[in-house]
Amino acid sequence: MPEVEVTSKDGMLFIYRPVFVGPILDSAPDFYQAVKGSEIDAIVRVSALGMNGDLLGYGARSVITRPAHAVRILKGDVLALYYFVSDPDPEHAAGFARERAMDFVRAFGWDDVRFELEKIE
Repeated sequence: MPEVEVTSKDGMLFIYRPVFVGPILDSAPDFYQAVKGSEIDAIVRVSALGMNGDLLGYGARSVITRPAHAVRILKGDVLALYYFVSDPDPEHAAGFARERAMDFVRAFGWDDVRFELEKIE
């Protein structure tokens, strides 16, 4: 199982798998690494732009992609952990949501992580 990196920077929490992020960063260096820096610096920069979906496996490149599905990852019944925008196809969105929820399980060992989808137009 690929290693999960957990980092908090500039008020944002990032949980990602470097084995997958590295090749994506390398695939479009003009976009992802327009400013030289570390892997996490590139992730923070594109996240601040709202353009991190391809990089972090959300299923939609941008938070303003429409139509789409809003994904909420929760711990237990009420604790919201994370939010992102995913694919307009509910099966694809559920696949991305399941993988990102599993990143929390991999990182923290929690067994009560789940996700919710909401269609957004």
